[in-house]
Order: sequence, then C-alpha cells, then structure tokens
Amino acid sequence: MSVTLYVTSEHRVPADSGARQSANIVVEPGELGELDEAKERHVALCLDTSGSMRWQVDPSTPDETSKLEKVKSGAEVALADELKDSDYVSVVAFSGEAETVVPMENWGEADEDQFWDAVSDLEPSGKTDIYGALEHAHEELRKAGSRDAVRRILLLTDGQHNPTGDTPSDPNFEQLAADIDESKVSIMAAGVGSDYDRHLMKTLADASQGNWHHLETEAEFAEFIGGELGRGGRVGIVAPDLEIDLDPQFSATEFLRQVGGQSQPGNVTWEDDGSTAIVSLGDLVEGESQLVTFELGIPGRPRLAGEEYTVADVRLRQDGETLAETDIVAEFVPLPEPKEPGSGEDGPGEGDKPEPPREISTTEEHL
Repeated sequence: MSVTLYVTSEHRVPADSGARQSANIVVEPGELGELDEAKERHVALCLDTSGSMRWQVDPSTPDETSKLEKVKSGAEVALADELKDSDYVSVVAFSGEAETVVPMENWGEADEDQFWDAVSDLEPSGKTDIYGALEHAHEELRKAGSRDAVRRILLLTDGQHNPTGDTPSDPNFEQLAADIDESKVSIMAAGVGSDYDRHLMKTLADASQGNWHHLETEAEFAEFIGGELGRGGRVGIVAPDLEIDLDPQFSATEFLRQVGGQSQPGNVTWEDDGSTAIVSLGDLVEGESQLVTFELGIPGRPRLAGEEYTVADVRLRQDGETLAETDIVAEFVPLPEPKEPGSGEDGPGEGDKPEPPREISTTEEHL
C-alpha cells in the first residue's frame, strides 16, 4: 500500500512576536494493490456473560430475547461471514471472573461445531470483570504472535466493572489499554443497552487506537463484529508511527488524532532529546485518512523576517523504515515599515501646513 503524507496548515508568523498555531498533518493511505498481501487477522472476542445480560435490551418492547442471546446470534452471523482460513480467533467470556472458553486457534483448522457449541453454551450469571477479560484476551493474542497481523480485541458489555475474583475493583484501565496498544493491539469496545460505562468504553478505545460503539439490536451486534473484521481486511500498514522531529527552538503540545469520524487524544511519546515526538497511529486502512493535529509554538525571530524556516521534519515510520515524509514550514512576516514623516497617513507631518481656522461671523455664532 502506498501512503501520502502532507501538511494542510499554513504558518505565517509575526517575526517580532511569534505565535501559537494549530498544525494539521494528514496521513492518506492509498488503495490496496494486487501485490499487497492480505494481512492475517487475529481476533479475541470478549463476551459479557454477567447476570444483567439475561435481560432484554429494552424491556418496554415485546421482544423478549435476552441481550446475551442477541450478542451470540450476531457473533455467529458475523464470524461465519467474515472469517477466512488464514485468520485466528479466540473467545473470552466474563462475569464475576474472566475465562477463556475458546483458546486462540487458526480458523482454517478449527472444529467449527465445537467452536459454536462453546459459544452457544454461555449462560448469564454473576458480576462483571472487564479488566480480567481484557487481560485474558491480550494473552491469547500474544500466543498467536506475528506483530505484522491485524490484531483486535472486540469487547461487548452491558455493565460496569464489578469483579468478584482477584481483579482489583478500581484498576488502571487506561494503563492496561496503553500496554495493549504497545503490543500493536487495538480494542474495539461496544456498549450494549443503556447501563454500560460510556467513559470506560471511550478510555479503552482512545488509549489503544481503537473505537467504541453503542449497540442495541442483533443486527447492530453482527454489524459491529463483521464491520471490524472487514476493516481489518482492508489494513495495508499495521500500526505505523508518525515521527515529528522539531527544531529545538519550537514546541508541540495538545496532540489529537482523528479517524473515521472519531477524535481522540494522540498517544505521544518523546525521544530522549526532548524534541522528537512519536505519535502512534493505529492501523492504516484503505480509504480511511487520519488527521493528526497539535498546538505548535513558534517564537519570534526578527532576523528571519521575510524568510521561510523549516519548523519540523515529519516522517511516517514502521519498524525502522521511512514510508513517507514531509515538513512543516513557517513564514516569518516582516515588521511593518515605520511611517515616513510627511506621509499624511498619521496626521500632519513636518512638511504639512495646517489650515488656518475659519473666521466665524457673529450671525453664524447665534444660528
């Protein structure tokens, strides 16, 4: 897959005072070509089997099908349609504790009847150990190896973290998601019904370059799982980084990443020199541009008045290889020229003669 990297922001800065401006960098993947080898997809499906999953999504409707049954039916439809023989899949169920009910296995070699029996046998009971489920799923993905594969955790839950086992009741979900992201795995989180923890869903997605959804119907469950698998099939470059090498005189803060209509804080680390920012992008998907924005601090440089200056070199990199590059350039606008005396632009000058006052007659004074 080819990829284009370009800057859409213009930076015209007063040479005397400098400025803070928003910088915009677009990462635009090209189309997958015939020579682009399809990526393996490694998927860990995390299904909430807590007691609340026995209830309907909306008790006010005549549909008495439980949330868990809808999730299982949607999963069966989506996985049967989307999985290929080269893919790997596992299933983690979680209530008060998490449990791997189907270890990671190659779909082409799997006993499908046994797989679906394991999913069908899931029953709702107990509390909700979301943290433990993510740990189990992450471990299953580690077992499959291959960091060049498209790796996803698909999490579906209707509740809030409330474990009964050894899992902490108030764990650091953001750190867990960041650790998962570090191993090039994204969390696609889906909240079922109306009582789930929306803030947690967003935190998990933001910290792992994933996304989150609100689901209610069986069709939406199937669309979520199938859609994420489909997106995985259009990945051309797995989890590259955007490297922004700033001139030490300049600064960059408040990073944001936008993709697929969702905006999230940029996952940024800084090199030891303090002037090179590394922004994690997540996978590059055919047809999905990514926008990285940040606040750029440009100090005044009177001696550069009227000149352009390269503020930062920008590179898209994966595993030490540069895939595309561009730069951010600032133009330092000259100071306004001082007004010449006598120009007439700022009042009378040295050569200007003021008009004498007009004499007013007595008659005019009294009108």
